[in-house]
Amino acid sequence: MNQKSQRPSPALLVLMTLIAILALGVVERSKLSVRQRYYRQKVDAANLAVAAREAIKEVRQERGLAIDIENDPNETGLIGEQFSLITTDRSNIDTKLLAADPNFAAVMVDMLKGAGLGEGDKLAVGITGSFPSLNIALYAAMHVLRLEPIIITSVGASMWGANVPSLTWLDMEEALREKGIFPFRSVAASLGGGSDRGRGLSPRGRELIQENIAAHGIELIGETLLSKSIARRMEIYDREAGKGEIRAYINIGGGASVLGSTEVGLLVPTGLSRQLPEIPLEPKGVLVRMGERGIPIIHVLKIEELVEKYGLVASPSTLPAAGEGEVFIKERYSVPVAAVASIVVLALLIALARVDLAHRLLRGRRGSGRRASDTPDRGQSPAR
Repeated sequence: MNQKSQRPSPALLVLMTLIAILALGVVERSKLSVRQRYYRQKVDAANLAVAAREAIKEVRQERGLAIDIENDPNETGLIGEQFSLITTDRSNIDTKLLAADPNFAAVMVDMLKGAGLGEGDKLAVGITGSFPSLNIALYAAMHVLRLEPIIITSVGASMWGANVPSLTWLDMEEALREKGIFPFRSVAASLGGGSDRGRGLSPRGRELIQENIAAHGIELIGETLLSKSIARRMEIYDREAGKGEIRAYINIGGGASVLGSTEVGLLVPTGLSRQLPEIPLEPKGVLVRMGERGIPIIHVLKIEELVEKYGLVASPSTLPAAGEGEVFIKERYSVPVAAVASIVVLALLIALARVDLAHRLLRGRRGSGRRASDTPDRGQSPAR
């Protein structure tokens, strides 16, 4: 009996391929936009950050401080000067432009909630004048979440930060408070810079910061040794917390008293840490000491890492609108559609495999039959 080969035809293979491609296309088109956790609070915080930015822009105009459109192309008013009497360190302007994204407020919400903070909780905050936009993002998040921060500021700022002597971070903070945007106010301030006492600044630069702190009626941290400045900060946090418990510590920037040494900024991961790695360096800065108390630490220094982790728009030249980025909404595949498509593709593969196997078996039997017919019977003598 003559059996035909069951090898799949080219037309059938093309049809199966098209069906598989169609299934994958359906999966791609079935993506769902899923709101991320704390969506409403994130949107509110981002919008509040925009309002704060606009308020600072108004303050600049009121004080006759022009915005350099070349270095602040989005006209945020949050980009300072390259050099000034209170500039403490070098910095990359692209990093400052990237940090002006108001959606960092949503990142702050995510980290603060991830630290387990809720309404009325106290947290210790250490900031500098280097990232006024990130300070605003933090304040917006804390206000939306109704937290009670204890804030200590290092007034000096790196390049392109709040380094305009007539518009320091303390000036911005007070302006935002007067305009009713944030209720927060620093309880103490230091000069910042080297050793947290203005090392690297000119005598006039140190004098300007001291005058600024005094003008706001804020307690001055003016210790001569870095170790004493660290201890003083810890005392202030504990004093202001009173009988309340400090539930978390958040740092923005690279303040000397906060880190203790610059190496700590590299050893501590950017973002939320529930437990710090062992850091044997001395002196131990506020960040390390708070970590030793077993409280969550939020360290904000490497901006690019946060942009990548939270899916923000990484564009220094174009300022994203509030609510943009994966920190708010992520696209995810529909599980039911993906499951059905997977079953269809799997069924096609199984069918193809069965047809191919049947073809191979049939071809194998034919080959065996041919070999058997060609071999003489060993019990008979070949014809002569």
